[in-house]
Amino acid sequence: MGELVDYARVSTSGQDLALQLEALQQAGCAAPRIYRDVGSGSVTDRPELARCLDYLRVGDTLVVWRLDRLRRSLKHLIAAIAELEARNVAFRSLQENVDTPTAAGRRQLHLFAALAEFERELGRDGPALVLRQPEPVGASAAGGG
Repeated sequence: MGELVDYARVSTSGQDLALQLEALQQAGCAAPRIYRDVGSGSVTDRPELARCLDYLRVGDTLVVWRLDRLRRSLKHLIAAIAELEARNVAFRSLQENVDTPTAAGRRQLHLFAALAEFERELGRDGPALVLRQPEPVGASAAGGG
């Protein structure tokens, strides 16, 4: 079995990595192998993630606190994990209890990733939906049309 190699990310410099780092350390991750980035998940330039992915070796396991710490979109998350699997590197997400070496873990990964993307889309579309509420039935006719 290889090493546990961990990646933590927060979206802004005002956020704190402490919760993620504590969870990763409780999962058996060693501090020197925890790579950390600060930046939105939609940003493609994440230097520590690049260093982390470069460091991973056959038999290692990449551990993240939550799925969206690795990639925000389902498409990119699945592609990243497929790349890891092609390199014989396992993936583990602590919050969702996903562990890709098992069939159940892979199934759970796809389910949680799809739900996470759906939740983000609702959050993004939510304010627009509130602003675009339909007129009550008959409202345009009552306006003197």
